Amino acid sequence: MKFLALTAALLVTPGVVHAQEGECADGLCGAPEPEHNGGGECANGLCGTPNPEINGGAPCVGEHSTVTISADGDAFMRNRAANRNEGSSEFVFVRANAPGNNLSRGLVRFDTDSIEDALDGGTLVSATMAAHLEFLSRGGWGARGRAVNLHSLDQNWVEGNGRRFEYGPGERASGGRGVTWNCSVDRNIGNNRRNCGVQRRWGGGFFDPAASAAATIVRRQRGAVEWDVTADVDAYLGGGDNNGWLVKKAAETNGGLVYFVSSDDASGDGPALTLTYLPDGVGGICPGAGGGDVGPNVFVSSAPTDLGDKYMYSDDYDEDGFEDDFDNCPFANNIDQADRDADGLGDVCDTCFRVFNPNQLDADDDGTGDACDPDADGDGIENETDNCHLVANPSQLDSDLDKLGNACDLDDDGDGFADLVDQCPLVATAENTLEDIADTSRCDTDLDRDGLPDAIDNCQGISNSDQVDLDVDGVGDACDSDMDGDGINNLTDNCARVGNEGQLDGDRDGLGDFCDPSFCFVIGEGSCLDPNAPFTVLAGETLRVRTGETVRLRIFANRENAAMHYSWVVTDSPSGSSAVPAHAVGPVTLSTPYEYHYLKDRVASFTADEPGTYRLRLSTELAFADAQGKSVAVTDLTVIAEGESTNTGGCATVGGSSSATFAGLLMLLGLAVIRRR
Repeated sequence: MKFLALTAALLVTPGVVHAQEGECADGLCGAPEPEHNGGGECANGLCGTPNPEINGGAPCVGEHSTVTISADGDAFMRNRAANRNEGSSEFVFVRANAPGNNLSRGLVRFDTDSIEDALDGGTLVSATMAAHLEFLSRGGWGARGRAVNLHSLDQNWVEGNGRRFEYGPGERASGGRGVTWNCSVDRNIGNNRRNCGVQRRWGGGFFDPAASAAATIVRRQRGAVEWDVTADVDAYLGGGDNNGWLVKKAAETNGGLVYFVSSDDASGDGPALTLTYLPDGVGGICPGAGGGDVGPNVFVSSAPTDLGDKYMYSDDYDEDGFEDDFDNCPFANNIDQADRDADGLGDVCDTCFRVFNPNQLDADDDGTGDACDPDADGDGIENETDNCHLVANPSQLDSDLDKLGNACDLDDDGDGFADLVDQCPLVATAENTLEDIADTSRCDTDLDRDGLPDAIDNCQGISNSDQVDLDVDGVGDACDSDMDGDGINNLTDNCARVGNEGQLDGDRDGLGDFCDPSFCFVIGEGSCLDPNAPFTVLAGETLRVRTGETVRLRIFANRENAAMHYSWVVTDSPSGSSAVPAHAVGPVTLSTPYEYHYLKDRVASFTADEPGTYRLRLSTELAFADAQGKSVAVTDLTVIAEGESTNTGGCATVGGSSSATFAGLLMLLGLAVIRRR
C-alpha cells in the first residue's frame, strides 16, 4: 500500500494531442468528446488527413512514444588532481574559477547501441539529456544565470573506478584504466601518475569548441537540468562517432561550481537521456494538434508562503524567516540580511564583513578572512612587512634577499635551480654541484628541528616528521589551512579531512555527510530525529515570547510525509491564564523534510495571556500502522512569557470542534490515500 498526500495546488503538464485515423465524431478528431483530444478540427472529414491550414501538411497519424535510458558512463576531471580518476564518484563535479587554474569538467556518455535498442526501430523525434543538480555554489552564476554547455568529445575515454574527491584517502582507485585530466585512458589510475601510453595528453578533453547544447543555470537552482541533444543523437544513429559529451561551464573564468548526481549514486538520479520517437511503422507527428502549446510544467500553490507562492515548503534552518535557498547566512539567524560588502554573505557569517571576500579564505584559521586580517598567516609579522604573508614564517629567513621568504620561495638561493632539485638549496651554485662548496652544512637548515631539511620539509615552521599531506598540495597538514584541498578552511570545514566542497550536511549536526557515520536530524540543542527509530515527534526548543504575541506551534517527526492526526493541549499555565492553542487539533500529511506543514487557515498557534511558564503537550497518531509497530507519539513544549497580563476574561476556543476536525481528517485521508493491492 502506498500513500499519496494531497496539496492545494494545480499541476499543468505539457502535451501534444495526436489525431487517430478514423471517422470524426461531432467534428472532432479521434474521440467523441473535446476533452479527449483538445477539440482539434478534422481535416477533410477524416482524422489524420494532411491539411496545411491545420497541421502544416504533416501526416496526422499515431502518437509518439518516449523512453528514458541511463548513462553508460560518467566521470569528472580536475586539473589540480590531473592524474586522479573519479569514475565511481557519486557526483559529476563541474567547476570554474576566476584565474582559470582550478577547473573541473564532467563527462557523460550514452552508448549508441543502447539508444538503438531503446528506439526499437522507431524514428527519432527529439532527444533530451537531463542531469540532477544536487548542489550549486552561491557565487559565479550572475543575476540572470550562466550557461553550462555540452561539447561533443573527439576521443573515446574509459570511466574507471576512482572515487577520491569527496571521500577520504581510503577510498582510492583500485587500479586499472580510467579517464583523468591528463589522459583519456590512463593505464594505471592507482599510482597517481600520468600513464597515457601512446595517446596524446588530452589536458581536460579533446572536444568540439562549438557547444552541442547549452542550459542556463540560475542561483539557488535545484533538480533537473536539461539539454536538447537531438542533433548529436541523430548523428550517432546515422553512423557518426559517439564519444559522449564534455560538461563544462561556458565561461570557465567566471567562477562557480555545481554538483550533478552521477549514475553511481544510489538515488537513481544519474544522467538520463529521454528519447521521443515514432514507433516502427507509424508516420509523422501532427504539429500543433490539440489546440496549441500548453507551455512548461507549472506548479501553482494556493497557500501563503514566506517568500512567495512558489516556495511554501522550503526549509529555514536558522528560523530567521528567510528560506535557506534565499538566506545569505542559512545557518546563522540574521533577519536583517545585512551584507555591507555585497559579497553575497551576510555580515553575521562573513569572515570580513566590511571587505569584499566571497571566497572567505582564511590562511591561519583564526576566523578573520585573509582580505581583512592584518596578519593573515598568524606568524606575528604583519602582512605589510611579512615576506611570506600567507605562509607562517616567524624567522623571515630570505637566503637570496629577493624579499620572498624561504618558506614560500621555490628557489631559496636564487641560482635558478628549484629547491626540490637543488643539491644545495641555500647556497647558489652555477652548475648545481657540491664541488665548489667548502662547507656543505650550509646547504640547508632545519628551522622546526623535525629532522627534515627545510628544502624538502612541507611544513618548515611546525615540526611534522611524518610529513602527512592529505591533499597532496605540497603543504603539510600541520600547517595547511585547508588539509583536504576542497577550498574550505579547516576552521569552518564540516569535514576537515575529507574533501567536500559542497559542505552537504543533511542532518544539520555540523558534521558533513561525507564524514558523518550516522544520520539524526537535529531539532534544537540536544535533540534529533532518527528516521530508523520508532515513531517519534518533537516540538522544538523552548519558546520565549511576550504576552499577547502569537507563535506558531511546530511539529517535527521522524517520518517523512506520513498522514497523522495531532492535538495540542495546555497541561500547565500561570495563575489566571485562560490561554489555549488555536486550531489545536487536525490532520497533517506534508513535511519538508521532517517538519510538518499545517493546512491552509488551520495553523496551530499559541498566545500567552499571563507572564510565566506554560507547558503544552503535543499528541500525534499515524493514520496507518507504522512498520516498527509504534503509531502514537507524545512530546512537551515549554513556553516562557514575559510582559503584562492581557487576559480580559471570557471563554477561549480551540478553533473548531474535535468532531468536525476528525471528520475533516477522514475526508482528507480518503482523498490522499491510494491503495494498491
